[in-house]
Amino acid sequence: FFLRIRRPPRSTLDRSSAASDVYKRQPEDKSAGLHEEKELEPARRIKLEIFEGKESIYEKMSYNHISVPHINLKKTEEAGEEGKLVNSYIIQCGFDISDWAECIKKSELTNDIGWVLKVVSPGPVGIVKDTEKEDREQLIKASWEQDEPGRADKGKTNRERYLALRKKARGEALTPEEEELLKDGQPKKKEEEKKWGMMDKVAKKAGVKEVKKTGGKGAVAKQEDEPEALDLDKPLPDPKDHVNLEIKEYLDHSKRDRIIVVKEIKHKARQRTPEEIASIKQKHENEIGNFEKYIKEKEELREKLKKEREEVKTKYQEQITAELTQMTEGYKQVLQKRNEYKEIVSQRKTKEEELSKMISLDKIDVQQLLSLIEEAKKYKVKETVIEEGVKMVEKCNYSKSIEEQILKSLNDKNWAQAKELYWKAINQQLKIDVKIINDCKNQLVKNKMMDKQATSSL
Repeated sequence: FFLRIRRPPRSTLDRSSAASDVYKRQPEDKSAGLHEEKELEPARRIKLEIFEGKESIYEKMSYNHISVPHINLKKTEEAGEEGKLVNSYIIQCGFDISDWAECIKKSELTNDIGWVLKVVSPGPVGIVKDTEKEDREQLIKASWEQDEPGRADKGKTNRERYLALRKKARGEALTPEEEELLKDGQPKKKEEEKKWGMMDKVAKKAGVKEVKKTGGKGAVAKQEDEPEALDLDKPLPDPKDHVNLEIKEYLDHSKRDRIIVVKEIKHKARQRTPEEIASIKQKHENEIGNFEKYIKEKEELREKLKKEREEVKTKYQEQITAELTQMTEGYKQVLQKRNEYKEIVSQRKTKEEELSKMISLDKIDVQQLLSLIEEAKKYKVKETVIEEGVKMVEKCNYSKSIEEQILKSLNDKNWAQAKELYWKAINQQLKIDVKIINDCKNQLVKNKMMDKQATSSL
């Protein structure tokens, strides 16, 4: 596709017209090379528009730079016998005057302003300056020169003569070339006045009242009849009966009272009295004072609005900063929880294996087992494994009590209770010290043998 970069028209008064002044103030020295690319400080609001022909297809406003993430443009092709380009697009960018009113004035801030365009496209892109207006003006000038050869030189000479006259009226010294230009123009002017004077004399002899020059330079003289006398006593229409603004303004002006009314005094104009002069002067001073007051109020209002805009801008920036900070803190908390969960997942298997291994031991340290159960709960080990650990703690405590009872029965030589506790420990597979179980078994066997010997002797 094909893009053309265009500055806003000089005659427009919308926000984008500021780009015209900035564009015209760019330095003409192209040999200076590229300038350092940096953003304006403070940031300025700009407006970007993309046109397809005369229709705007995209519009966006932002501060200092604008990003268009994605846009589809048709392929540029030639159409018709003239080979006119179709599907060509125009990019137009300018400052917002309501945000930066000084951008239309020439200053140090606006002298070196430039625009940077970056395009990322999968296909070829042609980007040129839009010279459609300049080309059209060149064609019009060429057609004028063709119809009237020498018109451009004549216009240039007239312009130089006009500038020389203005210079002379200001009392400035003229160059020899300017004096020569003024001398060349005077005979032509006198010759033209003489020509029209002779025509007026001929017209008077023929009975025509006036010969008027119409149609501009080179126009043929035209005779006009004497106009009819105006009826001054006829009342003017009411301004309310008209819609045209110019007619209404004229009728309103005609119906206003005149400050000076002079009747039937034709030999000389009446001079204003000192009171009238003082009154007019006072009126003018009042008008100037009112105008200065109006300008001052406008300036104060502009400054107030500017201050309000800055406050709103600062408020939104602070709000955005607070939201970003809050979002960052929330993200950190989420990451922390995520890391904790990852640690839990990684430690869960290890703690489950340690707890299972501890449960399977013959001799278990109850305190260590309780510690492993707490860690298993922390890392969310399977409930079945934790329940087995709790049951094993209860079993260990029960085994401890049985073990103490066995030792007591052996010390008291209560063989019947020792025998009962021994078989209870064997049948229930209690976690009792093997040495104690073996001692109890040996004492029971020894006691049984002594009972048999005693019985046989009887």
